[in-house]
Amino acid sequence: WKTAQGWRAIYAGIGTKFGAYSICEAASEDGLTWQRGAPGENLALAPGKAAWENKMVAYPHVVREAGKLRLFYCGNGYGATGIGTAVAPTLPNPATTGALASTWSNAALSAGARPPTS
Repeated sequence: WKTAQGWRAIYAGIGTKFGAYSICEAASEDGLTWQRGAPGENLALAPGKAAWENKMVAYPHVVREAGKLRLFYCGNGYGATGIGTAVAPTLPNPATTGALASTWSNAALSAGARPPTS
């Protein structure tokens, strides 16, 4: 998606320091050449402590909501255990802050997870 500083991408990466699918970010000034940073720098959301997301977090989707960004993602078993949500107030500008990944807050995630109904 387009930001004031360029472009951002969020994706599921495997082989992170957790050895499982984790949600990562990349930044680009032109939308063609992407910077993912050093290993661990681009980690936006790692598997959590809750049983439904302790092995993987994957398949992210970001929407703008009331001046913030809301992230939806799948938990263990490619979403078989639930879908989570997290919020980031703003995106850092890697050129000025050196930070690549956003600060996603998922403190209330276990209450927000919904197991499949079928």
